[in-house]
Amino acid sequence: MKIKITEPYLWLPVDVKEEKVLLHLYSEGEKIDEIAIRLGVTDCDYYAYKDVSAYKNKELEIIRYDEGNLDRIFQYPEKPQTVYPFRPKLHYHMAAGWCNDPCGLVYADGIYHLYHQCNPYGPEWENMHWGHAVSNDLIHWERKGLALCPDENGTAYTGSAIVDKKNLLGHGKDALLFYHTAAGGKNEWSRTTGKQFNFTQRLYYSTDGGETLVRDDRFLMEQIAPLNRDPRVFYHEESNGYIMLLYLDKSDYAIFRSEDLLNWRETQRLSFPGMWECPELFELPVEGNENEKKWIFWSVEGYYVVGTFDGYTFTTESPLQQGYATSTFHAAQLFSNVENRVIHISWVWIKNGRGNYRGMMSVPCELSLRKNNGRYQVAFRSVRELSELSGKITVLPRGTITAKLPFEKKATQVNLTWAHPQHGKTTLEVQNLQMVMDFTKKTLDIHNQGTGERLAGVTLEDTETCELHLLIDQEVIEFFTNRGTSYGAVETEENVLGGNLLVKSEIPVDEITYHRFEV
Repeated sequence: MKIKITEPYLWLPVDVKEEKVLLHLYSEGEKIDEIAIRLGVTDCDYYAYKDVSAYKNKELEIIRYDEGNLDRIFQYPEKPQTVYPFRPKLHYHMAAGWCNDPCGLVYADGIYHLYHQCNPYGPEWENMHWGHAVSNDLIHWERKGLALCPDENGTAYTGSAIVDKKNLLGHGKDALLFYHTAAGGKNEWSRTTGKQFNFTQRLYYSTDGGETLVRDDRFLMEQIAPLNRDPRVFYHEESNGYIMLLYLDKSDYAIFRSEDLLNWRETQRLSFPGMWECPELFELPVEGNENEKKWIFWSVEGYYVVGTFDGYTFTTESPLQQGYATSTFHAAQLFSNVENRVIHISWVWIKNGRGNYRGMMSVPCELSLRKNNGRYQVAFRSVRELSELSGKITVLPRGTITAKLPFEKKATQVNLTWAHPQHGKTTLEVQNLQMVMDFTKKTLDIHNQGTGERLAGVTLEDTETCELHLLIDQEVIEFFTNRGTSYGAVETEENVLGGNLLVKSEIPVDEITYHRFEV
């Protein structure tokens, strides 16, 4: 199929019931893209699109080697509208398609940049690109165009960003630099160029505020171990050097060091049984003692160890710990170039794709470090920007044992506090979800009453005061307890914000407050 481009967008029909096909796109004889898609033939669930504005007045050729029909692909002056009334209000997500790992998180010129892996051509893992969104408050996100696309070196896997404050690479002071994994062998394009399962680390830069990423071929880190990936780069001020973390294989990682952001030397290999992928290494002060600081080595599903780091080697001082109370969070990353705050965003994996999208980002959280009986634990709290969007706060009478809290179609925060709880239960119900705070057993259990599935089980600390904080949004509820050291998320049914939270308690609840967010 040959088509002269006269409009900015190419519309592609998606039918999730169809088998995947592979489309090859060429311009002037040069391959420009390769798309694996469940192409609609007679039915269509929705339209995906490709921005072809860069090829206006040029001829594109679309080849499908199985000789199937391409007649339903067409041009249009606008993007497709993906209307779904029950989208999350607090959680960033794709307009359509698949969203997973956050990557390249960076704060620059007053703007938070959220890049993330995505498949713009279907609500399933495939065609790994980098999507891009921007915000000035971490809550309201504006979706931008695709930032990185698959090419002859592979698909666009996870990476990180850093601000080149010293102009070491010569692209201009404060240019944005992006290190990422080109996953060779994960698309046919790279397999045909001899890069079968050859994962390399690549460098891109941006001089237009993160809108356009340009490859800098002066940096290339060849494969060290099979499928090595997820480069995390940051500046270590104490040793005046740049650090790169890289996942190697199984439970193995490597630390590299550079003075010029181009030439890297390995300084340590580490192995953490039970940890894999997506490394993070960051320092946190201990709450109540800012003179005491510890480094946290973090991995894909929130497993971490506490220790020290001197810019060359990390020394472990704790056993393996789990930072999350549920398995819905994955591949968290911290924002680069933020002073005096450690801001965390995770991919939230959800099963449903009712709105023709799947996956979202967690509400951004600030991290802190608590010390309890010699044990250091990472604690989470939602960013302060979220509280600035709260509406009227409703306070229920002290000692409430039953209540019905309507959401009124708005994302809602609910806070519950119990003083000196020693026995009894408080049960919270939202749709089919049941959350039971059992103070006799010292547990929080969350079940789906429809399926019987246990979604979360948390051991409650034996403290004088117990708190539970809920962030309730379409598709998902995030919860915080144990002073923020137990943090999780559970998926909801459709249109949870059209319902209520029911409180049924055997013991008085000392305080219940709730407010709806104006977003």
